[in-house]
Amino acid sequence: MVELYLVESGGKLLMVKRWLRHPWMPCFPEGRRTFCLQVWEADMSEGQWKKLDGSLEGRALFVSRPCSKSLPVGHGVREDCIYFLKKLYVWRKPKAPLGDSGLYNVRDKTFTPLLRESMPSLPWKSGRFPSWFFHAQV
Repeated sequence: MVELYLVESGGKLLMVKRWLRHPWMPCFPEGRRTFCLQVWEADMSEGQWKKLDGSLEGRALFVSRPCSKSLPVGHGVREDCIYFLKKLYVWRKPKAPLGDSGLYNVRDKTFTPLLRESMPSLPWKSGRFPSWFFHAQV
């Protein structure tokens, strides 16, 4: 399964492709899990998307269904990383506190959870999706 997010970043239009494994796959019995993220840049002159590898040019991307945003690094935001959120399903207790959410480093292609696994889960009791919120000056 693939989810797509559009993000304006430094004057460029980017598309983040998020690859998820389905719950019935034996390698991920706990539910849908992100296993790959790719970033593509719109090339308006040629009318096509070009895959970016290795750098977000000193920025970080925040993606979720209700809100996607690009920010310059600083104040704890890590360079060349994609922060992602995914809705939690209340009928399942997720293994991570925020379910299928985390940080993906574009340079070394590694995943890091947003919160430690030892923290309590934070189930969403409504049909709404978790989202990012930013300071008004950002």
